[in-house]
Amino acid sequence: VSASPSSVPSVSPTTSAFPSGSPSSSPSGSSSPSDMPTSASGAPTTSALPSAYPSNTPSGSSLPSFLPNDASPVPTTSAFPSALPSLLPSGSSSPSAFSSDASAIPTTSAFPSALPSLTPSGSSSPSNVPSSLPTTSSFPSSFPSGEPSGSSMPSGVCNETILIELDDFENGVEGWTTGTSNTTEGGSILTTYMGDLGKFESAEKTFLGIPTDSESVSIRFDIYAFLTTSTGDASDDEVKVDIGSSTINLGLLNETDFGTTEDVVWWRSPIGSSRTNFNGIGGNDQVHHAAMMVPKALYADGSIKIKIYGSTGDDVTIGIDNVEIVAHYSCSCVPQKMVTSEDFESYSVDENGAEVRAAGWMHGKIAKDPNFTTFLGRYASTEAGLDQFPVHVFDVPPHADVITLEFEFYEIDDWTNADYVHFYVNGDKMDLGTINGSNLSASGISARGIEWTKTAGPRANMGFLDAVDQVHHVTLEIPKEVFATGQISLEFESHVSVDYSISSAGFDNVAVSANFTCTQTAATRSANIEVVPLLPTGCDVLETEFEPAQQCSMGSFGADKVNILESNDSTVKFTLTGHSFSDTTLNEVKVWFPHPERSNTDDWYDKCWSGAETSNEEGLFAQEFVAKCEDGWATVSVTGGEDESQGSQRFSQFVDVEEPLCTDQLERADFNPQKRCFWQFKVPCTSSCQRRNLVDTRVVTDQAAVPKSDCRTKSPVQDVHPVQVDKCVTTPSKDTVQIVSQDKESVTFSVSQKWKGCGSERGKLGWVATDYINVHGDLECVKKNDLSCGLAETYTAHCTDGIAVVDLYSFDEQEGLFGQTDGTDMVIPLACGASGTETKKCHFRYVLKCEPSLCEQAPVQIGSLKNKVEQRRRLGDQKKQSNK
Repeated sequence: VSASPSSVPSVSPTTSAFPSGSPSSSPSGSSSPSDMPTSASGAPTTSALPSAYPSNTPSGSSLPSFLPNDASPVPTTSAFPSALPSLLPSGSSSPSAFSSDASAIPTTSAFPSALPSLTPSGSSSPSNVPSSLPTTSSFPSSFPSGEPSGSSMPSGVCNETILIELDDFENGVEGWTTGTSNTTEGGSILTTYMGDLGKFESAEKTFLGIPTDSESVSIRFDIYAFLTTSTGDASDDEVKVDIGSSTINLGLLNETDFGTTEDVVWWRSPIGSSRTNFNGIGGNDQVHHAAMMVPKALYADGSIKIKIYGSTGDDVTIGIDNVEIVAHYSCSCVPQKMVTSEDFESYSVDENGAEVRAAGWMHGKIAKDPNFTTFLGRYASTEAGLDQFPVHVFDVPPHADVITLEFEFYEIDDWTNADYVHFYVNGDKMDLGTINGSNLSASGISARGIEWTKTAGPRANMGFLDAVDQVHHVTLEIPKEVFATGQISLEFESHVSVDYSISSAGFDNVAVSANFTCTQTAATRSANIEVVPLLPTGCDVLETEFEPAQQCSMGSFGADKVNILESNDSTVKFTLTGHSFSDTTLNEVKVWFPHPERSNTDDWYDKCWSGAETSNEEGLFAQEFVAKCEDGWATVSVTGGEDESQGSQRFSQFVDVEEPLCTDQLERADFNPQKRCFWQFKVPCTSSCQRRNLVDTRVVTDQAAVPKSDCRTKSPVQDVHPVQVDKCVTTPSKDTVQIVSQDKESVTFSVSQKWKGCGSERGKLGWVATDYINVHGDLECVKKNDLSCGLAETYTAHCTDGIAVVDLYSFDEQEGLFGQTDGTDMVIPLACGASGTETKKCHFRYVLKCEPSLCEQAPVQIGSLKNKVEQRRRLGDQKKQSNK
């Protein structure tokens, strides 16, 4: 009857309210669990708390047991997961800490398990480790799944053009069900190709792995038409291509042809000479190039089947070479992008043109002269007699609106009325007419709508013979219909009637650029993530957006180019620090805004400024403007374009612009929509907005969203900052100084001469001196003399506080090229070895970032280092002078 338990269990339970020290053979009836499990008990305790060790059956407790019950055939009813996995899912809304390998049923948790289950979880988020089946998540897995996504490129990367497959047959004809491999002589034009295919022969292949997410796919290849007799011709012969169930007839082989067949856009054109015997049999063989753009329906299953065959006579066979399958995508939109450029400076002088032909210029060869530099040429009566003129095929973005193609034609020595020049784009002929010195300019439109202009430079004896030469600049605007297949061929034909001892022709500075109409910033491809635009704050400058058809042809000016200096709720002072147009100098600029002395809303007079983008104190970016605020904002309007002497007019915008009522009442030209653009900004006037610092005292790196994989390649363009230090009459080209590499402690950069001899004029610049701190921490100034247009030298500078400062000093005797706007002399460190007239020199400064700014997590500000830089420059100059 004791109130305390006995030290040894009795056969029957005690009536005590406390458990015995050792388990009894029957449950005690106590409301608290016993300290040790009762193995003899056939039923669970009635305690509301779990036992320390598992019983043979579940306890009925609402809390989990500490260790799993392996012997139990039924899971616990706890709402929390067990510490170790059970054999069946717990029904819990949270995942188990360990995966249940034995479970045949996935958990119902909304979160992924730590290890993959046997079937997908149905979760909208990816597993940490790939499962054997792809998840149904709309986001990519952290690790690759067992099945490919169908994309031809990784997430976060966008390439406009991807080569899916190339068959050049140098190693056989693997995958082609018919056809043979045949090697020909004359490797400078033909190498190993598939053929010869006669009138009843064909070749076909199924290409797999075609990316189904691409916008379009193009097929390109070369056709070699061989005549087996010297008197035969290909005027009745054709080549056909089957793509899936569609048949495309590429037309007769003696002419250019193009068209659209069952939504396949195509063109084929003969290129190069038609008077060459390629295979040693017969003669008058011809190379053709064909290109086709294939719609999505023909590769919806990720494959394309191609069959090529000829409809030829007995005297014609064909060969096939360089079959390419290319996928096309649209990436972020910019108004204009350079596709390619070629100045031929990297090639050795070679009459046979081995290097330049290997680079894709059929019949190419290289010549050089100090004033003409290195160029494609020379071509005279010998080449005209053999019909051997230079040809190149360029890849271009098929989704562009217009392709601009520019080149220079050299009229060398004594041309006559019997000499003329043609050129072809995809077989479409343009005729420059007779070249004899009197035809200074010309223009026209080709049969397929290509607009072209030719402008001649001054006539002068520039090289080779003792005769007058002339440079002609040619610009073409190619409409979308011509390059819809993603390629253009360019062929020059200079029909010179005499040999090199009298006259010849050359071609140089070929540039291809693509023009787009950008209605909005394109999101990264395949992201499948909703883009939420940031809402502007009261301190953000807003730029007006126009309808797509009314957008400026060159895109937006850039709201970030409006720099607020100060505001007081009534007025705002600001300056324009630049624009978003690369390699462009704005001219005939007008800026207007509400006059700061407006007394009421009925006063509509504007404060106006007009001028141009120059580097002196009268230029656009040197001005400070003060505008009247209305309802917390000031409306600022800007118009501008390019100088007509800069060549093609890239600016246009078809909008109605209400001209300002200027208080100065000066006559200003009205807005010309064919040559100018219009931009408008809302500038905030809130006095609480923090003042932004000018670029000459603080450089701010704008951090756009750039994928990690791209940040190192894209940062160098962003990380060069010109700083105005003197009043030079000339603005340096934006690519004068370019970053080559960045490694935190140092930065490697190149210096190029872009001021003289880069256009139709010829000549060399006097000298350029580059002053910088080398990797040993010493100031060094390197002077280069007699510089042609292009790269001058590459240097490596030491970095201090994350930047390197580079000073360029330049000189040339040409009147008006260099000098100070106020006529003062330029002071240059003695170590630079400056020479020449003091009033014909200039000084330019560049701040270079030593780490890729786009790879950093947050916007980076390079602090105000002006005093520190100036101090070290002065000390360095004194040191150099004392060493002299």
